[in-house]
Amino acid sequence: MVRTADEKEFSQRFSETHVDTKSATSMFEVLRKRLGFGAAYPHLLSLLFHLLQLPTSGSRFVQHWQLIDRIVQQVALQTKNSNDVDVSPLEIDVKKLVSQLTNEAMMKDAQQKMREVEKAKEEMASKLAKKERECETKNQEKDDAMHALNNLKSRMEKEISAYQDQIDHLSCKILEMQKLLELNKLDPERILRLTTTDPTAASAAIQSLHSPSPSMPATPTDSSFGGYGLSAAAPPPPAPPPPPPPPGGGLFGSVVKAKDCPQPTQPLKSFNWMKIPENKLLGTIWTEIDDAKAFRTLDLEDFERNFSAYQRQDDVVDGAAAGRSPAKVRELSVIDGRRAQNCTIMLSKLKMTNEELTKAVMTVDSQDDIPRDMCEQLLKFVPTPEETQMLSEHAKEQNQMARADHFLFEMSRIDHYEERLKALHFKKNYHDRLSAAVPKVKGVLEASKEVANSRGLRGILEIVLAFGNYMNRGQRGNAFGFRISSLNKIVDTKSSANKRSTLLHYLAEVIDNKYRNLLCFEDELVHVKGASKIKLSDLEAEIGTLRVGLKDIEKEVEYQRRREAVAGSGSGDDSFVSVMSQFLEIAGCLFADLEYDFNDMKHKFTECVELLCCLRIFAQQFDAFGKLVLHVVKVVF
Repeated sequence: MVRTADEKEFSQRFSETHVDTKSATSMFEVLRKRLGFGAAYPHLLSLLFHLLQLPTSGSRFVQHWQLIDRIVQQVALQTKNSNDVDVSPLEIDVKKLVSQLTNEAMMKDAQQKMREVEKAKEEMASKLAKKERECETKNQEKDDAMHALNNLKSRMEKEISAYQDQIDHLSCKILEMQKLLELNKLDPERILRLTTTDPTAASAAIQSLHSPSPSMPATPTDSSFGGYGLSAAAPPPPAPPPPPPPPGGGLFGSVVKAKDCPQPTQPLKSFNWMKIPENKLLGTIWTEIDDAKAFRTLDLEDFERNFSAYQRQDDVVDGAAAGRSPAKVRELSVIDGRRAQNCTIMLSKLKMTNEELTKAVMTVDSQDDIPRDMCEQLLKFVPTPEETQMLSEHAKEQNQMARADHFLFEMSRIDHYEERLKALHFKKNYHDRLSAAVPKVKGVLEASKEVANSRGLRGILEIVLAFGNYMNRGQRGNAFGFRISSLNKIVDTKSSANKRSTLLHYLAEVIDNKYRNLLCFEDELVHVKGASKIKLSDLEAEIGTLRVGLKDIEKEVEYQRRREAVAGSGSGDDSFVSVMSQFLEIAGCLFADLEYDFNDMKHKFTECVELLCCLRIFAQQFDAFGKLVLHVVKVVF
């Protein structure tokens, strides 16, 4: 132990001699020079000899050195009652020192165990919080799915009731036709008399004679009634596919002659060019070029040294091994340099090994190890077919591959890696995207209902129509209605009595004085202001993206299920089918509810547009809702 008083005394004793207290060699040389070969020198050698015999490993070897350090400190630097230690006896309680050292060791062990317990506690708390969030998410998904199922159930019950009414109505019609058929099995003369007296009944009787028998109803051609016992006739089997084209490529299917190019002695970097197909070379400059001439003059050995796939990197060695040349590490890299660099940067941010990434992809990231933003970054580094082919050619050298090459090689070995990663990315973002789309759909739906049912809007349009007919004469007057876009012209109509006033100001004054009941117009259009900010083309595109994403996952689940059936049993680490099947059940219910509301929204919006007699282009372009609403509310707001 080093103390301030000890340091002062040490500096006083060696005021003229420089001692490097951080160097064992320097301090030993000073001590050897001081003792020389006097009487104390054998004791120094004995002390060093016994120190060499002390253990240097085990659980208690440090305590031995601490005990010797304490004893030497008391002998060298401590005094009792300010007397000289050389003439005054010392009282060194070795048992007390050993007890102190033991207590200190026990304290350190207890502190270490406490830190480990605290760390384990934090990890358990983090895992518990994560599980709680997962449970909350699952419960929310369950509640949303139950709500969506209840909505679908009520809608299906309404549709079934409507279909039942149609069936009852059609059954009554069939009974009437059967009775008419039985009564009208007549000869041509009676049909002629019936035609003269009651043409409608005769037409119905003739039509009934040509209709199929009620006991054998005609097979419907529309398959939209599936699930209700009515199915369309099976289509004829498809025609067999055409025979495959003859082998070989090139012009008119001729076999392309392989070029006699020299082969490199080691793997080289790839040159990412786009080959021109052989059948496109006719009439181009490439028919006049022969690279065989260049091979005769090129120094291919020098080319291999400069463009070898093995990258040399300096390996920093320990400073103790001075004089040795730095070790060289040869890394194999065959992919594009910039792409490899960006991929390495992405992997350094992700901080996961290839094995951990493979497990996360195969288990659909059940432990939530891949952040949402990094999942999107991984999609940018999916191995291309060209990279997969190049890396597979060096499969035996995977231990020498660079970080990015090794990552792409491992990911290329996963069956349908890109489809799995896209499904994982879609699953991670699905609920957020759905939660963002639902309020927009409901907002536009409610706004369309408010505009269609607003009494205040009708009153204001009535006043504006009266003003317009009163102001306009001739062909422009005597109008029964006007385009909603004409409301923008109100502010452009200036007053002749007050240049600062417009028809809009006058309209507001008239409403305030004589139509007080219209002042609550804003309360009738609560959702209109928010709905006017929604671009419905983007909303429709987002819902279409969700629909396509669910269909792609459904196709991938079917593919993986067929693959497992062919293999006999699924891999223990591959839980894609089970996880994504469960996801599809919940996500499908939620999306069906959203899609129903979206179709209802489009229907209500179209009715609103037609009600206000807007241009047809407004009904075709749903993103015009904001313009439509602003036209309506600009008068008041």
